[in-house]
Amino acid sequence: MEYYDGINQGDWYLCDRCEVSKLNEYEYNKNIRKEFRYCDECWNWINLKKWECVKCHSTGTNRSERTLTLKHCEEDVVWLA
Repeated sequence: MEYYDGINQGDWYLCDRCEVSKLNEYEYNKNIRKEFRYCDECWNWINLKKWECVKCHSTGTNRSERTLTLKHCEEDVVWLA
């Protein structure tokens, strides 16, 4: 409810890291560390997740990709801890 109270008053919530992206409700409520709020891209940068393809065993992270684009084995990606 806090998110919409501010939006209804004409406020916009910006990411505390990049200070460019306007936060949507999900980002505002879920991407929080201490008192800071982050957009999904910055949240992925801070919380590095690794993946590996089951078929070809290629690996990568979500650190530099806005969206994960694996062409030949997208459905076979396993996210690692």
